Amino acid sequence: MKAQRSIAIVGAGAIGCRIAALLARQGVATTLFDGWAGHVAAMNRKGLLLELPDGSRESYPVRAHEYQTKEALPRFDIVLLAVRSDDTQAVLGLVQRLVK
Repeated sequence: MKAQRSIAIVGAGAIGCRIAALLARQGVATTLFDGWAGHVAAMNRKGLLLELPDGSRESYPVRAHEYQTKEALPRFDIVLLAVRSDDTQAVLGLVQRLVK
């Protein structure tokens, strides 16, 4: 059996969280990075809530970190960039820290 690739998503807005929840639904763990400390804390505490087209909801645990974290971070096989285009330049240093 092939080992699962490690995945980071930089940008935990609507798109980044949706991708993370859909991957989690398939059993693929991801780590999210976001610039809003309150959002990061809420994701670590409550997980991600995915609202489905039929109105039902599913919750998935996730790991989340702030963009500006000074802690040692793992390297990831795949880093998805899910920030607004005008935020791309500001997170490139983080992306470089995350890529294997």
